[in-house]
Amino acid sequence: MQGPDGPLDIFQGITLITPDYTRIEGLLAKNPYVWDMRLATSSIPRETLSAILNRQLPTDNANERLRVVRLYVQSERYKDAREELAEIIARFPDLADLRKQEQALRQLEANRTIREIELRQEAGQHFLAFRMLNAFPAEGVASETLLRIKQMLDEYQKRFDQRDRVLKLLEQHLSEITDEDVKRRLEPLGEELKSELNINTLERMADYLRLADDESLSPEQKLSLAVSAWLLGSGEATENLAVSTSLITARDLVVRYLTSEQEIERSQLLAELERTEGVSPANVAKLLRTIKPPKTTEIPEDGIPGYLKLEVPGLPGEDNFRYEIQLPPEYDPHRRYPCVMTLNGSATTPSQQMDWWAGGYNDSLRMRLGQATRHGYIVIAPYWVKPHQRGYDYSAREHAAVLFTLRDACRRFSIDTDRVFLSGHSRGGSAAWDIGLAHPDLWAGVIPIVSISDKYIARYWPNAKYVPLYFVGGQMDSGTTARNSRDWDRYLTRAGFDCIVSEFQARGHEHFSD
Repeated sequence: MQGPDGPLDIFQGITLITPDYTRIEGLLAKNPYVWDMRLATSSIPRETLSAILNRQLPTDNANERLRVVRLYVQSERYKDAREELAEIIARFPDLADLRKQEQALRQLEANRTIREIELRQEAGQHFLAFRMLNAFPAEGVASETLLRIKQMLDEYQKRFDQRDRVLKLLEQHLSEITDEDVKRRLEPLGEELKSELNINTLERMADYLRLADDESLSPEQKLSLAVSAWLLGSGEATENLAVSTSLITARDLVVRYLTSEQEIERSQLLAELERTEGVSPANVAKLLRTIKPPKTTEIPEDGIPGYLKLEVPGLPGEDNFRYEIQLPPEYDPHRRYPCVMTLNGSATTPSQQMDWWAGGYNDSLRMRLGQATRHGYIVIAPYWVKPHQRGYDYSAREHAAVLFTLRDACRRFSIDTDRVFLSGHSRGGSAAWDIGLAHPDLWAGVIPIVSISDKYIARYWPNAKYVPLYFVGGQMDSGTTARNSRDWDRYLTRAGFDCIVSEFQARGHEHFSD
């Protein structure tokens, strides 16, 4: 590393490995600096970790080698533990009775896989979850677990059958309509349902499925149930076909209003909406809840799936703001997704911030492998600073870059505005802190990483009551803790603030990728 008198050679070595963390300390050398830091053991690949451990353990001592297996088990890395145990049994044939432990590890691994499947389901990645269920390994797994897998597969099949039944019933009821004008009015919506009805939207059709076989209802009434349920949501269906068809008109007017950039046109559309039969403010609110984002954006089929580079007009006289966005796997505009907006530091780019959150791209799996991807988050990385800008200038332009980008993304993609998080590293962390306090109503939480309190942050610290804050920093980050302590003290010692400060021992100004 660079010191005041030139380069410093500092030798570090691993001195302790636990299931949770690995300790790295400065070793005796020409410059005996004290440097004691930690890394998450989970971030070290098995090949590297096993090689380190096996160099320190006697190769002819089975009990010592089994300590590595226990470490992996305590870390909940069951696949690594099973592979390590298999190598030990092959090296020491007299330990063949430990193959029973392999079966126990397979069961633990199966339980972990089920938790991953459930996580993917909650994230809206149903096709991936379905593939994982179909590929679930049966060897060495308890019958109760296999029964649970079967039940999950049966539930998916039930939903697939329900979708097919809805489409079949729609076709049947539409064919029974005698009024050609009504039929022509409803046919486009029938095509829309064929292309967009899926697991995420199937719940809307519950009333239609329940009453589809009711002989006391006419085909018109049944179609009205389907149309109104699709437009207003679950539990909002009506049997009045005139109201349902007027809702189709109302939805079109709402979408045109949201996409119009002319004030006169919006006024005309609003007046027309008010005159539409059966349309109330309550129904408009329900329509807004179910419509897709108003600004259509084509998602390219080549390259990284769901990855786009977009622009939004900047401030008057300024260039457009650019940003990158990564949609989660199986993105569906009818589903609301949480979002992370991430601001890069001076030594990184928006693309690197994208990799930090969404993960690197795996070409064979056709997806990124980061935590935001697993949990079904949309990630936005704006180009928020000017070229060659080193720090955060606390300027209106930087605020606009973040706010304009967020607004444009919400118009294009299905973002849950109640679950938008703002984060950043270094100068980006300082910007996230400042912008988060300046606009606390926009964020579900703010995550400044190695940030510095300066200028306006200390002025509107009371706004921190209205947005949760999670700070990440390093103990050896050039006095940053001292500079931030005044504001942290305000957040942590007064009632009503939701704040966590995580300071990592012997860590510096870094990205904390582990």
